Amino acid sequence: MSAFDISSVNSAGVLAFEASGLLETLKTNMASTSADTAIAAMGTIKKLCEECDQWIEPYLVSALPAILDNLAAPKTATAASETGNAILKKSNSHSVRVITTVLYESFTSMKWQTKKGESFYLSIYYFLRLTHFIPSTFLSTHSYT
Repeated sequence: MSAFDISSVNSAGVLAFEASGLLETLKTNMASTSADTAIAAMGTIKKLCEECDQWIEPYLVSALPAILDNLAAPKTATAASETGNAILKKSNSHSVRVITTVLYESFTSMKWQTKKGESFYLSIYYFLRLTHFIPSTFLSTHSYT
């Protein structure tokens, strides 16, 4: 999974990314029963979030359901949490409706860990979106970490 170069993904652009099938491969690998395979796939998505240009964001949001499912497995929970946070930080204010819909749909899961993670992601996501409207003097006097 980590054998690709982010700069080549950025320079090739959207059409090449879609044609590569990388995202579908990553989604398939996240659904794998092998924890190592799922963790590697989530690491690749996290790397795409951190190093790729903003155009990648809608593609990565589509991977959120698979990431939420990985929250329920103890071996993949940490990687899933980090990857979900990276996607939320990468997102912009235009994706609020899409991300909240994906997160609310995960409440139908029968796994309590997925529901807990979804609630956590919602709180982080709303905090990230609200910080644009809260004065920086208020944020500097209150710790949210």
